[in-house]
Amino acid sequence: MYAIKGKEKMVGCWLGLVSASIFTIVVIGGHTRLTKSGLSMVRWEPHRILPPMNKQEWEDEFSEYKKSPEWLNYNIHKGMDLEGFKYIFFWEWFHRIVGRSIGVIFFVPMVYFFARGYI
Repeated sequence: MYAIKGKEKMVGCWLGLVSASIFTIVVIGGHTRLTKSGLSMVRWEPHRILPPMNKQEWEDEFSEYKKSPEWLNYNIHKGMDLEGFKYIFFWEWFHRIVGRSIGVIFFVPMVYFFARGYI
């Protein structure tokens, strides 16, 4: 059996990391779906990275959520409060952040490996 050279090992590790990241996002996505957290972020803000950082921002976000069909058809009847909203919001936010990180984990090394002629 031959020894794996440095660049092949690097590319292999990168592909392993990408695969593990995809598995992770599937697990997080499953949890997000099972907790019905997936529609808690009602505004599409692709530039947004941080969740609400203070009480007023949380209350504003919760007020927006209360206008959504998910709230009106599902959670209004369960008596969800701000703490419950924070829980479902976290999972949707976390799912998006992990998804974005997968893009970085894949794209940045790919550009490097192409530029160096590794792949």
